[in-house]
Order: sequence, then C-alpha cells, then structure tokens
Amino acid sequence: MSIVLFSVGLITIVTNILFGLPLSSILLSGVVIVITLLCLFISVRFNKTVLASIILTIFVNDICLPFLYFTSDGMNSGMPIWMVLGLVSTLLLLRKKTCVIVFVINAIVSITTIVAGYLYPMLFTPMPSEFAAVFDMLVAFICVTVAVGFFYKYSTFTFEEQQKRIIAAVRRADQANLIKSEFLSNISHDIRTPMNAIVGYSEIARQNCDDRKKLMDCFEKISIASDHLLELINGILDMSRLEMGGTQLLETECSIQQIVNDVADILENQMIEKQIDLQLDYSEVWEDKIIADKVKLTQILQNILLNAVQYSNNGGKIFISVKQPEIDDEQGIAKTEIRIKDEGCGVSKEFLEKIFEPFERERTVGKTEVSGIGLGLSICRKLIQMMNGKINIESEEGKGTEVFISIPLVIQTLMEIAEEVPDEEILISGKRILIVEDNTLNREIVKDMLESAGCIVEEAKDGSFAVDMVNLAGHGYYDLILMDIQMPIMDGYEATRIIRSFPNESLSKIPIVALSANAFPDDKKKAFDSGMDAFISKPVSADKLARVINVIFNSDIKKAASDEMN
Repeated sequence: MSIVLFSVGLITIVTNILFGLPLSSILLSGVVIVITLLCLFISVRFNKTVLASIILTIFVNDICLPFLYFTSDGMNSGMPIWMVLGLVSTLLLLRKKTCVIVFVINAIVSITTIVAGYLYPMLFTPMPSEFAAVFDMLVAFICVTVAVGFFYKYSTFTFEEQQKRIIAAVRRADQANLIKSEFLSNISHDIRTPMNAIVGYSEIARQNCDDRKKLMDCFEKISIASDHLLELINGILDMSRLEMGGTQLLETECSIQQIVNDVADILENQMIEKQIDLQLDYSEVWEDKIIADKVKLTQILQNILLNAVQYSNNGGKIFISVKQPEIDDEQGIAKTEIRIKDEGCGVSKEFLEKIFEPFERERTVGKTEVSGIGLGLSICRKLIQMMNGKINIESEEGKGTEVFISIPLVIQTLMEIAEEVPDEEILISGKRILIVEDNTLNREIVKDMLESAGCIVEEAKDGSFAVDMVNLAGHGYYDLILMDIQMPIMDGYEATRIIRSFPNESLSKIPIVALSANAFPDDKKKAFDSGMDAFISKPVSADKLARVINVIFNSDIKKAASDEMN
C-alpha cells in the first residue's frame, strides 16, 4: 500500500503540473507522499502496523480525496476511481472490528463528499480542458487497475507462502513424530536386550544353584548386561541434560597431553587384545598446560577412541595427533586440533549423514557385533559445541575413519604454572596472609593449607572488611592478600582498586592474588587490570597455592635487590 500511494503521489504531482491544476493540489500530493513514508517508518521501526494503517487510510480517504474531489472537478475527473481504491485499501489493510469502524467512517465521508458536490456545484474547480479531464480519468483507471492487480497478486503470493509454511510445519511435525517413534523404539530395543540377558541368566542361575561354575558364569554375564544397561541409562540422562542445558563446564588446570595419554591407558587392554598399534604425535603442541573441563574432554576422546578400537581390524593402526596451529597470547587462547584416525571398516556415505543422531548405529554385515548404544557421538558433538569447538568425521568403507576436533582452549598464565618452581624454594613459613573470602568453608580450607605451611592467617568475609583491615594495618603487617572475586557488598576487583589507591605505598603495593572459580581470559584480564599480581583458579591445592605465593615473594626479593643495586 505504501508503494502504491507513493507512486500515485508522484504521478499526481506530475499530471497536476502538466495540466496547470492549483498549487494546493500539488502540495497535497506531496503531503500524501510524506505521510505515506511516515506511516511506513512507524510500521517498520516500532512494529505498529495497525496504527500506521489507520492513520494512512483515514488521512487519504477523509482528508486528501475529499479535497482533491473538489479541486479536480469531481465526477468529471478520475477522483471517483481513486475514492473506490481508497475504500478498498481500508478492507485490505485492516482486520475485524477496526476494519468495520474505519470503513464505515471512510464510506460516510466519501458519500458526504459526493452529495455535497451534487448540492453545491459551485465548489468545484473545473478542469482546464476536456482533454485534461479525460487524461486524468485514464491515468486514474490505469493506476487503480495496476494497484488492484498488484494487491491481488501479492495476496495470492502471501496465501501460497502461508500454505507452504503450513505444509512444511505439518511435515516437520510428522517427521518429529517419526523420529520420536524411532527414538522410543530404539530405547525399547536397547533396554530390552540387556534386560533379557539379566532375566534369562537370573533364571538359569536359580535353576543351577548347586553348580558353582555355572552360577559364577551367570553372575558374570548378568554383571556385563547390568553395566551395559547402566551405560544406556547414563547416556540417556547425559543427552537429556545436554538438551535442557543442565550440564555445565567445570574447568580446571590440566595437561592436554596427559588427558590423551590417560585415555590411551584406559583402552590399552582392548588395543592389546586386538594387537592394535597406537601412534601419538604431540610435535606441534606449544601450550600443554590448559584450563578445561578435564572430565568432559576425557569423555569425548574416550568415546571417539573407543569407536576407533572397536571398528579397527586385528593388527591395525590408530593415529592420534594433537596440534595447535594458532596461539593468541593476548586472549590466552590456543586453537587445538585433535585428529584420531583408524584403518578399520569405515562407514557408508548414507550413514555418515546421520552419524551424530541419537541411537543411530550402522547395522551391516561385520559391524553388528560391535557393542554400543549409539549415543556416544551425539554426546561428544554437544559437549564439543559447549566448548565452542567443532567436530567433523570423514570415512570410507573398507579404508577407515578420521575424526577432526577443533577446540579453543584457554592456556595458563605464568603465575598459574608456578608449580614448576623446585620444591626446595618453597619457603613461606612466617608470612602473614589475609584471606578475603565470603564462603566460610573456603576460608577454612585455605586457612588450614596456609597454617600447615607455617603462615599466620587472618580473615575477611568481603572486600569492604579487607579494605578496612589493610588501611588500619601498619607498615609491613600483611605480606600478601588472597582475594576472592565474587563477594557481596564489595567484590574483589573494587577492593583491589581501593587498596592500590592508598597514599601509603607500603600498603598500596601489598601483593594481591586473585582466588576465583572463574578461569576465562576476560576474568583474568579484569583481575590484572584492577591491580592484582597473580590469578589462581579454584579448586586450589596446598602445593599450587604455596608455589604461586613463593613465586611472588621470590620476584619481590629479586626486585628489591635489583633496586638496591641500582
């Protein structure tokens, strides 16, 4: 409607100028263009389409058209045709009660205009010539015909698009029902299989109570079936938690090489049984110390390596390479790529398209004996996505499978890898340390660690208490402050900034170590920007705590010695 009225306004301005109609008619056509653009802005910017439509239809039908009717010689011009389009536009733009009310108002105004023109013919401004009147009618007829045709085609297009969306929605619903039925069918099948073994071997055991060998064999197979059933239930629960967003990453300090080695150790017996040669490549690992969810990363690699072992042929090879092609020191991120390749039976192209779907397993000759519940890769992909990573699988039947994992891993700062300091250099006994922590249990744990190392410990339950205690302390009273980040009343960032602003340098330069459960680069940057000297992520071990504190004290001693020499 906006396009139509905008076009009509331009055409009217041109024809009015050509035939020498009054300046007021030309100006009103310009106003129509402005009001049309204003209503379009209201509709798009504020999503007030109904309001814009009401303003547009009332302005055009009740102000513009009556005025132009008298300045364009009434029935002797194209105005009656325009008035019909105005009324039709009300029906097209508005709905329900609003449409009825506005249409009745517009119709009354139009009828009143025509009757007034009949009763008071002297109000008309005659057309300059008979040709001008005929041309005006012709222009009105063509424009209205095109507009109505446009409305019809647009309405038809809209209806067809709605039908397509409805059909697509119905198909998606049918597909969802089919997937749900298949999902339940797969669950039923996979649960019944171990349950059948448990029930069957329980009955056999009951019938052979006197045969110890038979009894132990039944118990062993019941145990195997029970483990499989538990694996299935745990997998379903993991999928459910991931779908509902109930799983969170618990990031700690760890080693990427150690994680891969641990996974290889877990599956070592299975690889020995199949005489599989495992080859590891860490040649392009530049930052081994990382901050990650070790349990979930282990789960991911264990699932994928287990698949590689199960689908490998006896005497085959498996290659695992870990590379870090990009290191962003500023952000503290290492783009880490892990590739696991086997020379097993591979999978078909058809199955590769749905390999990440829950309970999907390729059931072909030679692969049906492989155990599993078809949830491993689904869980892996969701966990990798939680870590902002990607997983891709390439495979060819008879030639093997290669899995590509790309994950941005947070690397540790210098202070976080202070455990490399030799044990004999850890001398923190006698140091007075202030613990700022709102959680009573956390304070007690850290206090016990420090007191066991011979430290003198004082406590503050939030940042405001810490600021007051430091401000009242004398020169050299506190050797170090362990500052939690998230605390009520005053957090660790603000408390650190206030302490750093003290005019007394002996107080403002006290070493402050962040102690936080948040280990993302932004959290560390905020800690250092606020004036903290080091960052320790929770959970905290006594050894790590002592080493980090020792590094700070050693650096202070070296700095003081350097200052004296200078």
